[in-house]
Amino acid sequence: MATDHEGRRTAVKDAFRFLSASKPTVSGSRPQEALTFVSEPLFIDVEIDERDGLVSVLIGSLRPDGNVPDGYYEDSSGSPVRWHLGNLLSLIGRGEAAARLRAAYGKTGDEAMEAQIEESAGALETHLLEVIAALTGPDRPQSLH
Repeated sequence: MATDHEGRRTAVKDAFRFLSASKPTVSGSRPQEALTFVSEPLFIDVEIDERDGLVSVLIGSLRPDGNVPDGYYEDSSGSPVRWHLGNLLSLIGRGEAAARLRAAYGKTGDEAMEAQIEESAGALETHLLEVIAALTGPDRPQSLH
């Protein structure tokens, strides 16, 4: 994996290509930016933070109009709109996958960022249907923890 910014961005696009045929939108700028993938009924923010040497994945469900909701963790009414992938995996009973993510996030730097991309994409691809059910079903988590 390339350790430069463009190489990381390409690695994220490649790892998460299972989500959608469309290109992700990019917000922010180096050294911190987010690639947002929209894959009905979800959106997935993959945040590249070169300053801290981390790649974080946050997931939420799209609004009824198909747009990404306002707010970062919560909207203006206090309802959660984004969950860290590891927390969500724990909430849906996938503790082993969450533990692998925690191990990857326990480190920083180029190699750690590569592992974070690979582990996050692999966990999401493996558990995607369960994640969709958790975020769109009647048992949708009402808190972030």
